[in-house]
Amino acid sequence: MDMDVPLLQTHRDSAEALFRQREQWRQAEGIAAHSLQRLEQRLRLHLHVLAHIPPEADAPAPSNTAAAFVQLAPALEGVNGEHRAAAASRALEWLGGEAPPLREAAFQALALYPVPEAVEETRRAWEDTPGLRAVLVEIWRIQGASVPRGLLNQAELHAHDAGLQAAVLRYSADWPEAGLSVFRPYYHTLTNDPFARIAEHALLAEALRGGLLRGDADAVLALRRAIEQQAGPDETAPLLRLAALSGEPGFHPVLQQHARSEPESGYRLLALWGRREAVDDLLEGLESPRDNAPAAAAWRLLTGQRLPRRPRMQVVGEHEPEAATGESIADIEAARRWWLATREGWAPDERRLLGRPLSAAAPLAWLADEAGAPAADALDLLGLQTGRPVGVAPETWILRRQECLASLDIPEPAAPQVAHA
Repeated sequence: MDMDVPLLQTHRDSAEALFRQREQWRQAEGIAAHSLQRLEQRLRLHLHVLAHIPPEADAPAPSNTAAAFVQLAPALEGVNGEHRAAAASRALEWLGGEAPPLREAAFQALALYPVPEAVEETRRAWEDTPGLRAVLVEIWRIQGASVPRGLLNQAELHAHDAGLQAAVLRYSADWPEAGLSVFRPYYHTLTNDPFARIAEHALLAEALRGGLLRGDADAVLALRRAIEQQAGPDETAPLLRLAALSGEPGFHPVLQQHARSEPESGYRLLALWGRREAVDDLLEGLESPRDNAPAAAAWRLLTGQRLPRRPRMQVVGEHEPEAATGESIADIEAARRWWLATREGWAPDERRLLGRPLSAAAPLAWLADEAGAPAADALDLLGLQTGRPVGVAPETWILRRQECLASLDIPEPAAPQVAHA
C-alpha cells in the first residue's frame, strides 16, 4: 500500500494523541461511555491504516509511551505473520527492559492485541523469564486468556513470590471459572481468629475480592476482622472499597468514620455502599465547605440527582477568606427537599445506585453511561449482584466490554427514583 510520508505522519501523530487521551480518560471521572468508544474507534482506525505499512526493521525505540505504542500496535494488527512475530518479540524485549515508557507501551500493546504470535511470545517468556511472570499474568487478565496449567493449584501458587501471587489472585477474581478454593486459604485464618496476623495485606485484599464476588459469607467476616485490625491507610483503602461494594450494614460505622477523615474517597464509598443511612452522612458533608464538593459528587452517585449550585457566601456561619467570595457550592437545601420527598419510599434494606434500586441492571446501566475510573467499581458491583465475576477487565477496549455485557441476560434497569420538591 502506497502512502505519502506527510499523510503517514499525520496518522501516527493522530494515533499518538488519541492514545494519550485514552490513557487520561481511563483514569478520569465523568467520562461518557459513548465518548470513550468514539475515541477508541478513531484510534483503532488510525492504527488499522498504519498496519498496512511495512514496519521499519531498524526503527529506533521511541522515547515516550504513546509513540512506542503506535510503533508496536499496527505491526501486531497487521496481516504479515513475520511482522507480528517481530513486533511481539520486541514488545517482550521492552517489557523486560529498564525504560518505563517502553515497558508501559509494550504492556498496553500486548494486552490490547492478543494475536497468536504475541500469545506464543508471552508463553515462551513465562518459561524463560521468571521476573516477568507477574506482569504477564496481568496481560492475560486483560486479554481474557488462560494462564499456564497448574498455576491455580494452591501448592504451586504459594511457592511463588508475593507479587506473582497477587497478580494470579487478581486474575482469578475476574475469571468466572475460578472457585473459592483459590481464595479461601488467604483469609480462612481470620474467620477462626479475629486477631490472626495478616502477613500480606495486598494478597488478602485480592483474595477477599475473589471470595466476595462468589458470595462467600466467610469473606465478609474476614473482611470485617481485617478492617478491625486498623492497619495503615495504604493497607486499609482496598479493604474499605470492598466493604462499600459489599453493602453489608455492619460496615456503616467504619465507612462513616472514613468519610469524616478522608472526604475525597470516603463519601464516594458511602455512596457505593448504597444504603439510606448514607444520605444523612452526605447531608452532613454538604454542610461543610471542606466536604461539599466530594459529598455532592457522592450524592449524585447515590441518588442520581445533580444538585444545583448556590453562591458560597450564602452558607450561614461560614468563615472563608475573601478569595472564596463568589464561588459556588452544591445546594444542601435542594438535597434536603429531595430527601424529604423521597425517604418514605426507600425501604430500610434497599440499596440504590444513581437513584435506581441496586440490582444487576443498575451497574449495567452505569457502565452504559460512564467510562473511565468508575468502570472497575461498576464491574465489581455487577459481579456481586449476579453472584459471579463478569469476566471482562476494565482496561480492555470498551467495545469488547460492551459485547461481553450485551451477552448477559439482565433485564432493563428500573428508572431512577425522582422526587420534585
